[in-house]
Amino acid sequence: MAMRPPDLAATRSGDHVSYILVAEFDIDTGSQLTHQFPYPTGADKQLLAEVMLPEGVHNRAEDWTVFFLNQNASNTISSVFSRHSIDSAASDVTAMADERPELMYGLSLVRTKHDAAAKRKAHFKAMALVTPHPYIQVYKPVLTLALDQFYVDPSMDTLSRLFDAVNAMDTSLIPHFSHMEKLILRGSDRNDCFAEKFIPGMQQQQQQARPPNPADPDARSQTDGGTADDGSDESGTRVEGPGTLADYNRSRAASVTSVSETSSVGGRKSFDNPGASNPPKDWTTRHKRPSFDRVSSASSTGSRAGLGVKSSSDSHEAKPRAGTMGTRDTHYFNTSIVFKSVTLPIRIPLSTFRDEIGDFSLVKLIQTFSGPTAGFSGPIHPHLHTNGSLTHPLIMLFNALITEKNVVFLGANHAAKDVVDYVLAACALGSGCYLRGMAERAYPYAPVAFKDVMETTTGWIAGVTNPIFETFSTWDILCNIETGQITINKNIKQPNYSPVLVSSAFGRQQRDGDDDKESLNAVNGAPSRADNAGRPDAADNAFMEDITSAIQAHYGEMVIRMRMGDFVLRFARLASLYEQEAFGETHIGVRSVNYAHGELGGGVGVLDDISRAREFSPLCQQRIEAWRRSRSYQYFVGDHRNFQLNRAIRGFDPVYQIQRLRTGKHVADAEVDVIMRTVRDSTQTYEQVTEILALLPPYSGGLLPITFCLFHPQEYIRESAVEFLDAIQRHPIGKLFIQSLNLYHRLAYKRLVQTRNAQVDIAKRNTVLAATAFGIPSAGMSLLGSTPSNQSQSSLVTS
Repeated sequence: MAMRPPDLAATRSGDHVSYILVAEFDIDTGSQLTHQFPYPTGADKQLLAEVMLPEGVHNRAEDWTVFFLNQNASNTISSVFSRHSIDSAASDVTAMADERPELMYGLSLVRTKHDAAAKRKAHFKAMALVTPHPYIQVYKPVLTLALDQFYVDPSMDTLSRLFDAVNAMDTSLIPHFSHMEKLILRGSDRNDCFAEKFIPGMQQQQQQARPPNPADPDARSQTDGGTADDGSDESGTRVEGPGTLADYNRSRAASVTSVSETSSVGGRKSFDNPGASNPPKDWTTRHKRPSFDRVSSASSTGSRAGLGVKSSSDSHEAKPRAGTMGTRDTHYFNTSIVFKSVTLPIRIPLSTFRDEIGDFSLVKLIQTFSGPTAGFSGPIHPHLHTNGSLTHPLIMLFNALITEKNVVFLGANHAAKDVVDYVLAACALGSGCYLRGMAERAYPYAPVAFKDVMETTTGWIAGVTNPIFETFSTWDILCNIETGQITINKNIKQPNYSPVLVSSAFGRQQRDGDDDKESLNAVNGAPSRADNAGRPDAADNAFMEDITSAIQAHYGEMVIRMRMGDFVLRFARLASLYEQEAFGETHIGVRSVNYAHGELGGGVGVLDDISRAREFSPLCQQRIEAWRRSRSYQYFVGDHRNFQLNRAIRGFDPVYQIQRLRTGKHVADAEVDVIMRTVRDSTQTYEQVTEILALLPPYSGGLLPITFCLFHPQEYIRESAVEFLDAIQRHPIGKLFIQSLNLYHRLAYKRLVQTRNAQVDIAKRNTVLAATAFGIPSAGMSLLGSTPSNQSQSSLVTS
């Protein structure tokens, strides 16, 4: 893994909402911010009112907008009463270390109430909650209820009760996940993934058992699964308890009818399971989402019982505490808000990253700009058209985001919520779980009054509903959400720099004797005629075909987000290769080398001519060089440095090794042997196991790159694979991954374990016989009563 962005700040009770704002529209004075609770924010009141009361609200019963604070001078919180200001004043060191205050997220609901006595025959009021947490969608129910109450009682007392109710939400038991754990969690469709973290007191006990590492920023959020009971008795003999692999496999034996298939994106479709309970009817579960094999109702209940949790039949007897396993879905933390004697259930998502805000749909963004009417127009730009005229529109949007171009999403006569969703999805598209800096330059809804404010931000991303923005000259690309068309500004600034590497196109033109103008264009970074033509087999185009096929096959939102994350990670590793070749060193990755003389490879390896033409062309280098001049790149450098200091696996590049096992061609036995031994020896602690498993998501086959080695012709490679599986199944999350293996691979694992144990037993008997022959019966009996050290680790039962 190239890097790990900082995880979200710990959520504490009493720190959910910082401000409540109310805005109203008056026919004489226009939009006005009428209430700020508990104290003024210090931000521009008129701009806040404009963004809370979107244009065209009189044509709709209600609308939603999203805005951010602490982006620029006009919307930075500067109140002397603000808790954030007090904290920063108390710590000058912290204030100097942070270049800007943390981003605050605002969710606003505006509602129209018709009244014949009013001047415009209606009243327009908007209410907004400002929170430091990006999962703003969880506050929609209480905000809806509060705005209705404010129409009845428009007083500060209503705002005070709302403020107290939201901040009284109990999140004391919310589990905190590291970056690797979040990747595993969002890739899993099992409702019991990381279930041990939801048991009250379990995280504290595990952290007390393991001394924290003060240099690790995630030390407070990681649990050491190695402290859990491994199910062995005092003699070392395996004892199967309730909810173990034996229960799972016995319950699954009758329902398993076939081996999992591999989809077009490498995902695995789960076994047919008619006994499983129906999933929730939300968007992601209505579509097929490849993940761990779902367990049956009986085995699921049994596994929870093994964790000391009540089964579903007991759920009506006592109300579980907030966040305990009464939730039945570990992807969310279940709690509630009580407002006006109404209890509102709240589900806080636990795998949210910094630039994933609200309940947007990345699938919708991709479908809009990949449909039959999608396309682009305007001049060719080297930062945007990385495959010339064949560049996919969505790749063009991604290029614009990471190179800090000014991007507008236009939804003429649409609700503000529509453009807000596209902007938030674009932030997730550009970050891909690995990059940062998208949200801090985004304006999810931007009225005309925001034009001057946006121009103070480099590379802003704005959602607008007023068609007048088309006439402005400040945007670089305009994305029409109605037609799927992307327009490049005819006056877009061309770069005055070029990649450091001498382009292959220039060398080819020199050899072929092309005209001097084309050669000069290649040196200066301008696209040549060959670059403008593009390649049909470009890596970016192949990726988009893969993504659109996955969406058509109804893969879920989280799978598409993770596939986009793979694309961003690959881009960052290619950028590392560019730095290595251009400057001799890289600050964002490891050196790209191939396996040689027993030394493992790393990075993206040494690209052959075909691979370089497909994904490392001169125009792709233009995109990399432009990104290196962005704030996102600066964030990535710091994040990568911190990750390397605190990572659990050291000494080799696990991303490259897994990729070699998954897609490598003609991999020598010697390289496979070194990979398997190195991976096996580096997956002993809980943090090491999660770092490896994060690279083996179910949508790309899960453990298949490892378990294929169970069938390798060389016995020592098969033994390394078995020992790796033994190591990961000491931890609950590792057991879930092993359960997800298809029946054929589980049987192979069982057979190899039984063969190994039989050989150990034979060796023990021979030792006993030899000891007895030499007249040492006590020593022989002692050996006979012992148990192989690895037997307790390999009690996989498949029938």
